[in-house]
Amino acid sequence: MEKNDQARLKEIVHRQLAESVSRHLRADGFLITVVDVELSPDGNRVKAYVSVLPDKLYGTALEALRQLSPVLRSELVKKTRLRAAPKINWRIDSTEREAAKLEEVFKEIEE
Repeated sequence: MEKNDQARLKEIVHRQLAESVSRHLRADGFLITVVDVELSPDGNRVKAYVSVLPDKLYGTALEALRQLSPVLRSELVKKTRLRAAPKINWRIDSTEREAAKLEEVFKEIEE
């Protein structure tokens, strides 16, 4: 697969996962955002990076995502016309948490 095709497929998978997650996990007491995805070169595996608010519920959110994975994999095949459903490996994106820690440190330095 060419680099351009891989980038386009990554964007499609990212958008579809984000839509499916928001549709299926609305009122569970947390907000999940699919921040980024990485595709294996063969397209059989996806690493999906998510942020969770409140962040203290990331364990609960990851469990919900793992349970929902078969449905999400099926939707990926239907909506993206992939030949096979890729295995989804859910990861927590800690960028926001790290930024909040840095902001707190800077605030302490200013005081």
